[in-house]
Amino acid sequence: MNQLKHNKKRNIGLLNEFFARHLAMCVIDKKVNDIDKSKAIWQKHLAENTELYKEHQIFDTIYNTRVSSVETANSLLQNLKKIVVRQDVKKLNDEKTRLLHEINNNIRDEKFFEREVSDFRTQASVQTLINCWRESSVNVEAVVSALSIKMRDSVTALAASLALVRTMPR
Repeated sequence: MNQLKHNKKRNIGLLNEFFARHLAMCVIDKKVNDIDKSKAIWQKHLAENTELYKEHQIFDTIYNTRVSSVETANSLLQNLKKIVVRQDVKKLNDEKTRLLHEINNNIRDEKFFEREVSDFRTQASVQTLINCWRESSVNVEAVVSALSIKMRDSVTALAASLALVRTMPR
């Protein structure tokens, strides 16, 4: 399978994690101005009418949704793919570039992009799947298929585990 490149700075799920961790550090360090500045940047760039907001919602849906059947997972992923291919990619990339520029110029945190994210690989896979859906090249079809199966299995695995736990005697 071809290796796809992943840019953690352009991954909306990881950006969300980096902001959350940055804000947590600001709270611990009692940097109220930094908290306000960071929240304002996030809210400005993820306003409801932006492509970035739409991508964040799609990412969150894939990442957080748990369903009990493969069929439901496949249906969910196919519906999300339809939304992704209709997005304005140029506008989305411009919005990400502006957000990254503002992070680099206004958030004084050398570790902003370096903090550990425990499920980095899963979040990278979700973003890679979303990015691949936008590609019309035949070369990525095998990768998209493999990532779709991985995400489908991820979406159904937790639900199956929870169902098993619920049936266990106490």
